[in-house]
Amino acid sequence: MEPKAFSREKWRTLRQTTDEEGMAAAGAVMSSSEHWSYLHKIDEWDTPGEEPSMDIPEAVRILLRGTSLPDWIASIPDLEGAMKRSCELFQEFATEFILALMCKSLPECYAAGKGSDVLVYTGQLGEPVRGHPGADDAMVRRVMETAVFVRNVMIHENWTNSLVAIRTIQKIRMFHCGIRYVIEKRNAAHNKPWDFVELGQPINQMDMAGTLLTFSQQSCRGARALGVEISAQQEHDFILHWIVIGHHLGINEDVLRAIHQRPNEVWDDIAELEFGLTQLKSGVTLVNALQNFIENHVFTDIRFLHVSSLLMEDLMEPRAQEVVLTGAFARGEAQFFERMVAFLLKTLHKLLLAIPFTRRSTIRRLGMGLIETTIEKWAKGRKPVITIENELEEYARV
Repeated sequence: MEPKAFSREKWRTLRQTTDEEGMAAAGAVMSSSEHWSYLHKIDEWDTPGEEPSMDIPEAVRILLRGTSLPDWIASIPDLEGAMKRSCELFQEFATEFILALMCKSLPECYAAGKGSDVLVYTGQLGEPVRGHPGADDAMVRRVMETAVFVRNVMIHENWTNSLVAIRTIQKIRMFHCGIRYVIEKRNAAHNKPWDFVELGQPINQMDMAGTLLTFSQQSCRGARALGVEISAQQEHDFILHWIVIGHHLGINEDVLRAIHQRPNEVWDDIAELEFGLTQLKSGVTLVNALQNFIENHVFTDIRFLHVSSLLMEDLMEPRAQEVVLTGAFARGEAQFFERMVAFLLKTLHKLLLAIPFTRRSTIRRLGMGLIETTIEKWAKGRKPVITIENELEEYARV
C-alpha cells in the first residue's frame, strides 16, 4: 500500500482550512455597496506592470498584486518549459481534453460527496439567470464558466504576454471566497444550515486539492484513454502547470508541495476519504444534471444519445463510478419500451466506440461539439471572461 501524503488528522484540518488572503478580499468586496463594480474591474488589470485602481479595496489590490510565485515553485527545473509544453499539448488535443474534463474530471469531482454538497447548496441560495439564450440553469452556467476558465489558463500567451490567465484564476478565487462569505452570512437564515462540523469549510483546501488533480492528472489519464499518447513526463508537466494555477487559486503551499512530490498518494488519499455520498446525495444529482446538459445542449443528435454516460463509464475510476453513475434508466424511472430502446442504443454505441476508426471520429466530433457549445456560442466573439459576479450578486440578495 502506498504511504499517505498526509495523516487523517492533517486532512481533517485541511477540511476546515480555507484561504485567508482571499477571504479578506472577499469580505472587503461583499460588504461594500460597490462590490459588483469591484469584481467587474478585475478583468481590466491584465497588462503586466499596471497597478490596480486605487478605488479598489486594499485587500483586493493585495490579492491582485500577487502575480509572482514562491521561490520553491519558481525554482522547479524547467517550469516555464513544462507550462509551455502543457499548453501546446492541450491545444493540439483540445477535443479529447475537453471530453475528458466533462466525462471524467467533473464527475469525479462530484463523487467527493462533501465537496459536491456546496454546489447543490449554493444552487439553493438563488437562481441567477444570464442574458445568454439556453444558459438559464445552474449546470449550464457551471460548465460554461469551467470551459472559459480552462481555455484561458491553457493558452500559453495568456501567461507570457498578459495577465489574462492569472486574472481569470484570481476571479475564480474571489468567487470561491465569495461563496464562503455568503454561506457564513446567510447560514443562520437558511432552512438547512451548512454543517461546518461534518462537511468542513465550503470549498476548503482538501476540496481544492482534489479538484486540482482531477483537472491535471486525471484529465491527462482521461485523454490518454481517448487515444492521446501522453507520456509520464507530459503528465508531470501538466501537474506542474496546475500547481502554478493552484498557487494563484490560494491553495495551501503544503498541499501544493505534496501534490508536486507525491501526486498519486494525494489522489488516493482524497479518493479514499472523500468519494462517497452524503445525505444530500449531491454527487448523483450533479452527474445526472451534467448528463442532461450534454444530451440537451451538446450531443443533441439521437445518434449520440447516451454516449456521454458511456464515456463516463469508460473514463472514470471505478471507485468514483460506484458513487455517482446511477442514471435514470438504472433507477427504473423510464418505461419498458424506453429502457429497451436505450439498451439497444447503448449496445450500438459500445460497438462503435470499440472500433478504433469510429471511436476516433466519434470522439473528435463530440469534442468539437463541446468546444463549440461551451466556448464559441457562450463567448459569441466577446472577450472570454469569467462573469461570476452575477451569481454572487444573486446569492447575496437571498
